[in-house]
Amino acid sequence: MRRIGGTLLMIAMVTVSANLRPAISSVPPLLDTIRTALGLSHAAAGLITTIPVLLMGIVPAFAAMLASRQGSERLVLASVLLVGVGTLARLVETSAFIYLSSALCGIGIAAAQTLLPEIAKRRFGDRAALAMAIQACAMTAGAGVAAVLTPGLSVSWSVALAWWAAPAFIAAALWLAVVGARKEA
Repeated sequence: MRRIGGTLLMIAMVTVSANLRPAISSVPPLLDTIRTALGLSHAAAGLITTIPVLLMGIVPAFAAMLASRQGSERLVLASVLLVGVGTLARLVETSAFIYLSSALCGIGIAAAQTLLPEIAKRRFGDRAALAMAIQACAMTAGAGVAAVLTPGLSVSWSVALAWWAAPAFIAAALWLAVVGARKEA
C-alpha cells in the first residue's frame, strides 16, 4: 500500500472507530433524566444501552455475509451512516424512538466493528495488528469523550445525545472521501 494512501485510510479508520461507542456511552450520564422524561421503569431505561450490546452479538454474522456481496468498505460507510441517523433520531423524545435509535446504532456499530479488522488485515498486511490496536484505542477514546462531554452539551437530553450524530456524519464523509463507495477499495 502506498504510504500516503495507507495514512489516509488509517485516519479514516480511526475516525470511524472513534464513532462506534458514543451512541452507547453518551446515554448513562443522562439515563435518570431520560427515564424520568419518558416515564420509563429502571428496567425499560436499561434497554436503551442493552439493545446495542445484544445486536453486537447478532449482527456480525449477517454483516460478514452482506460484506461478501456488497463489499466491506461500502458496508462500513452504510454502517457509520446508520449510527449517525440512529443518533440523530434521539431528537424525537419518545420511548419508541429512543429504542429505535438504539437498534439503528447497534446495527451500525456491530457491522462496522466487525468489518474494520478485516479491512485492516487486507489493506495493512503485516501491520494489521498495529492498525487494529489503534482502532481499538480510538473506540475507547470515543466512549470516554462522549461519557464526559454529553451532560454539558445541552440542557435537553435529546439534543445532548443527538449531538453525537455530527461526528458520525463527519466520519462517514471522511470514509467516503478516502475509500469511496466502491465495493472493494
